[in-house]
Amino acid sequence: MSIKKQKIVLPRNVLITPGLVNKAVMVHSGKKLHELVVLQNMVGFKIGEFCSTRTQHIHKKKQQK
Repeated sequence: MSIKKQKIVLPRNVLITPGLVNKAVMVHSGKKLHELVVLQNMVGFKIGEFCSTRTQHIHKKKQQK
């Protein structure tokens, strides 16, 4: 499987077609660009479904003295 190294910047609402399979695309999440390699089982979905827009908040535990 050869992956094309050409970076294509796509919006989140683009439908993945068989022509995009095995290509690396850049997806804008609203804050920064994420690199995504399109696989065969992603055909039919939208690009934005594979790029998260929210960050997970992790709360630190208090240290007991």
